[in-house]
Amino acid sequence: MGKYTIHSTREDYQEKYVELKSIEDTFLVANLDWKKIKSANMDNLEVIISIIKRQVEKGLIRLK
Repeated sequence: MGKYTIHSTREDYQEKYVELKSIEDTFLVANLDWKKIKSANMDNLEVIISIIKRQVEKGLIRLK
């Protein structure tokens, strides 16, 4: 079974990748592991984005 479903299309994944790239470029000192991100499912991508945003808000992630 493929990664894309009727509920999560290729465009949905592209939106998440763009959001993660923006977060990486704006906030993170280290680079994300894009090989793992590209293999993650939609639920995992949403969790990753949520966790990073919360950690940035709390000041627990080093900013650029």
